[in-house]
Amino acid sequence: MKKIIDLSLPLSADATVVPGHPRLTLRPIHTHKVHGRSNTTMKFSIHTGTHVDAPYHFVPGGKTVDQIALERLMGPAVKVDLRVKIRAGRPIAIEDIRTSPGFRERDLRGKIVVLHTGWNRKMFGKPTYYLENPWIATETARWLASKGIRALALDTPQDRVQGPPRPGDFPVHRIFLKKGIPFIEHLANLERVKKRTFTLIALPMKIQGGDGAPTRAVAIVG
Repeated sequence: MKKIIDLSLPLSADATVVPGHPRLTLRPIHTHKVHGRSNTTMKFSIHTGTHVDAPYHFVPGGKTVDQIALERLMGPAVKVDLRVKIRAGRPIAIEDIRTSPGFRERDLRGKIVVLHTGWNRKMFGKPTYYLENPWIATETARWLASKGIRALALDTPQDRVQGPPRPGDFPVHRIFLKKGIPFIEHLANLERVKKRTFTLIALPMKIQGGDGAPTRAVAIVG
């Protein structure tokens, strides 16, 4: 019997946002009391909550979210459990991944690699989420990006946020996205996925020209 596990955060006004991005707001167009129905507008950064980053996010001329092959964002996934190794404010090293439980380097090619740090479960919604997070070291990013992976999914910001946007910042984003490897960011509930391998589906909203989009990510196990 297959089991479906929701790996998505709810989109809400309380969601942690990237510094400098607006918080989500909901405004009624119609209400049950006045109009006999409910219709609502929503305004938010498309990089809020669980979402997909497209190459165009950091690569001029890169694929936008509506151009990413859906096969990139669904299929076999391998979870790398880093919870006992990772600490706040420390980069994720290659050796952290290589010495994670059950890790086999040959399992990476063609897979969606899922980095499970526990940071999202512990810190999402807190003001230091983007300030003290563990992040991927640049040499780790280059190593992973060279392994022919389908996509990279994770439950922590992959880069350090250090001040306002500037050319050349966020090196981890640039390393993966230049190779056309999309991100599936801010997964939740990874502790409920007990198996190291599973099927991950994270199809984003089809926003024409979008540099990213929210996704309802799920794990299929069993």
